[in-house]
Amino acid sequence: DAMTRGYLAAEGFGSQVCHLQLDPRSKEPYDLWKCTFQLEDALSVHAMYTQGLKSRDKKQGSRKILIYGHAVLLRHISTKKLLRCLPTSPSTDKLAYNIGFTDQPDKSSVDESCWFQVHPASKQRSEGEKVRAGDDVFLVNIANERFLSSSFPAAEFDPASAAKNTVLASFVQCMWALHIVCSGSAKEEAIGYVNGGDTVRLLHRHRGEDCLAVTARSCDRSIRADRTTPDVCYEPGDQESGSLLRSLWRVELLKMRFGWGFTSWGQWFRLRHVATGKFLGVKVTSRISVASTTPPSSLVTEGRSNRERHTVALLDPSEATMDASAFCFSNSQNGHVSGSDVKEDSMGTPQVKFGDSEVYLVHCLSGRFVGSIVSERGRHRNLQGLKKVLMQEEPHKSFVFTVTRAAEEPAKAAAIIQLSEDIMRSYVHKMVLKTSDCSSPYLQDKLLCILSDLIHYFRMPQPQFLSHDEYQQQLCVLTERQHLFQKQGMLVLTLAVIEETGKICRLCNETTQSIHHKLYALLAAMIRRNHNNCREFATCEWLTVFIKQLSMPTFTHDVLEVIQCLLTDSPEVLNIITEDHIKAIVRLLITNGRDAKVMKLLSSLCVCQGVAMRDKQRLIYHHLLTCRDLLLQTSLHDCVRCLH
Repeated sequence: DAMTRGYLAAEGFGSQVCHLQLDPRSKEPYDLWKCTFQLEDALSVHAMYTQGLKSRDKKQGSRKILIYGHAVLLRHISTKKLLRCLPTSPSTDKLAYNIGFTDQPDKSSVDESCWFQVHPASKQRSEGEKVRAGDDVFLVNIANERFLSSSFPAAEFDPASAAKNTVLASFVQCMWALHIVCSGSAKEEAIGYVNGGDTVRLLHRHRGEDCLAVTARSCDRSIRADRTTPDVCYEPGDQESGSLLRSLWRVELLKMRFGWGFTSWGQWFRLRHVATGKFLGVKVTSRISVASTTPPSSLVTEGRSNRERHTVALLDPSEATMDASAFCFSNSQNGHVSGSDVKEDSMGTPQVKFGDSEVYLVHCLSGRFVGSIVSERGRHRNLQGLKKVLMQEEPHKSFVFTVTRAAEEPAKAAAIIQLSEDIMRSYVHKMVLKTSDCSSPYLQDKLLCILSDLIHYFRMPQPQFLSHDEYQQQLCVLTERQHLFQKQGMLVLTLAVIEETGKICRLCNETTQSIHHKLYALLAAMIRRNHNNCREFATCEWLTVFIKQLSMPTFTHDVLEVIQCLLTDSPEVLNIITEDHIKAIVRLLITNGRDAKVMKLLSSLCVCQGVAMRDKQRLIYHHLLTCRDLLLQTSLHDCVRCLH
């Protein structure tokens, strides 16, 4: 049934379990990035056991043609992890197993659960024949001999609920159709060209480093939409300005059978904003002249362009129809748009090259050009000082863009921020409204998984297992991640969730308390060894809030980690430490005993960058002497003995 079709997809971050994504023939565009898998290896079952279940090297001659009866390894494009059958079972079917990914993306974790055998679902195909694109197949896991199937009956498919539409390995047969999105050999022959699925930045040819970006106000979901502020503008795409992640766009080809094919002149595509998940589109509004003396008959015969105003804006997935969000690249001012209803059956022709090709961005339906007029007087800026994005029928030489490839780390960080921000804002919103959904197991488990993956994402590199160069390289990557998250407001959002969960933490279940503790652990991970991020909390108000948490019944050592990071990486915090703060820390020693982390925290108060803090040492000494049970009592006795 066409209403029950879905793509095998996975978030890859916050959840290791696969689910079904809604059918692409619906009005809302689907995310091809989440449901694309690479055929890592394919070989017979006998050869699989002979080679020790390990994935072979490409140099060993992996089979290029998939044959029925062979076992395959599938690698998720977004997470770079292998698909496997997990040892956990869903609550609805204890005889089934969840389908997800391996914990490690390398080949050392490959076992029987990662291999799936391909069987024909049609009687017109048999074992040993070639698998053709679009064939209906059964995928059977080698480890438990269960079919790859969905967890819902055909009549209960819910495209909006990923929790219900999970994918399982069960005894229920389920047909899967294999669709090809790109050819790896063709992409290797044309390196450096723009393909579908690439994350790009559109640099203005005559503005230097200015690029097409989304305004900070449009990215902030906590702020209501303001009609006076444009959604899209031109901003410097550097890391210091905070617009690095807001200038990333993903190319999604249209009217093409190969979704990740080459981008040619006139090829239709959508531009999905990576940080928000919305699409670049055009909104058409009518122009109404109040003091017009033109007769009504002449208004009817007037050109359509004079009665309509086209504005570049961000569109939600439900609003991103093909007419509103389809664009193409043109290499001339003619703006030729080759829109055909017949899909391309090949990878297309590589014509748009990164950093070399000068392109015009054309809206396919209206044929208008996207750009901006270079003006020294700044009359093409709005009240907020943003450089406006215009649409005109006749292009100007300043409408030229240069397409550049985005770096892998910012593109990955933008996708993680979008997913994390959606879950955290939804949780805070439901807690503020005090709805029952905030305590639902699905939402809490989803938030717990997101926080766990974020803590792992910001983990410190271990110098004992790495060389000096590798350690410094990973440390630079970690610092860049912390800076990107701080620029996108994730530190402020984390504190907002901490504030809301702290109000009800004592009255809630263990899951809410675990969320509260992990939020502090995430906060410590995002500011550790980063002076700029620590400086955000170098105030007496924030320090008092953290110190007060030490006396709460829900006290956790993660709060000590946050304070420790502030004292270590932001020395100016030592100047705002008061006697009440030291009393609270010493009181923690009295209630919990000689805790090593508390003693380390007191040691950080005594010395700052090799300089003794005399006033802090006197305060600590004075308050520790009042509770002598915490100190080791020593004395000197006069005793002389002969050692001979």
